[in-house]
Amino acid sequence: MTELQILKPLCNALATPRQIVESYSQGLTAEQLDYLHYVGAQLIYTASLKLQLHISIPATAAVLFHRFHLLRGFLELDIKETALACILISSKAQEQVVDLRNISIAVEKSILDIYDQYTFPPEFDATIGLRFNRIVSTETAVLATLGFDTKVVLPFNILCTYLDYIQLPCHSLILKTAWGYINDSLRSQICILHQPITIAVTCLWIAAREHDVVVLENRPWWQVFDVDSEDMGHLLLLLRQAKHIALRLEKEVVAAEAPLPVTVDLVENLQ
Repeated sequence: MTELQILKPLCNALATPRQIVESYSQGLTAEQLDYLHYVGAQLIYTASLKLQLHISIPATAAVLFHRFHLLRGFLELDIKETALACILISSKAQEQVVDLRNISIAVEKSILDIYDQYTFPPEFDATIGLRFNRIVSTETAVLATLGFDTKVVLPFNILCTYLDYIQLPCHSLILKTAWGYINDSLRSQICILHQPITIAVTCLWIAAREHDVVVLENRPWWQVFDVDSEDMGHLLLLLRQAKHIALRLEKEVVAAEAPLPVTVDLVENLQ
């Protein structure tokens, strides 16, 4: 078995240069696109936490969300509904099916957490049937756009395997720190630009540096896992950008500024 055959099960479908260029064709800047990707993924994570879902469900849903909006942009469908549809698809794939109504309510309430001035619709219960129809339609659109390919390899298991292999001191502390950085990567487009192996190794590298732990003496240890240092540098830059977006979003909520509703209106306000 060749090295490529061994690594293939640990690989994801990544964005192509052409897809990245075409994603800017709707008139949004790179900063605006990054912001929209972050808000949608944060919505997925917040709603999944309320539903007490296994970490693999929001993580997979976030990757599907990024893939879908890379291909379709943000001008056609409501971000709330695509986030909800991705949670639904991911929960089915993970065989932890969640009631559609519960997901819908969790997403709506999560917007309250992200944008504290968002008005929860009083007629929500009365229109739940109509909303279900839209959600099912959105789920179909997401699946069709992705070619019904919902396979996602997450970096978490890779990180744990590599940590066990290299036997670092402060194992649990480094694991916790690196795990947090992986979650940050899934809230941005990093997860559709870099393979999960690169993400796991880079987050491990950051965690080791933060805790002053030497991984392997006198050698670039990431090469053992076939990870290129240039890819790690690019990923570090993207993580820093994602951190800036998170701080921007936090400041908007703390300052109680007029929030941007997480819908197509958000896109229109950004233009």
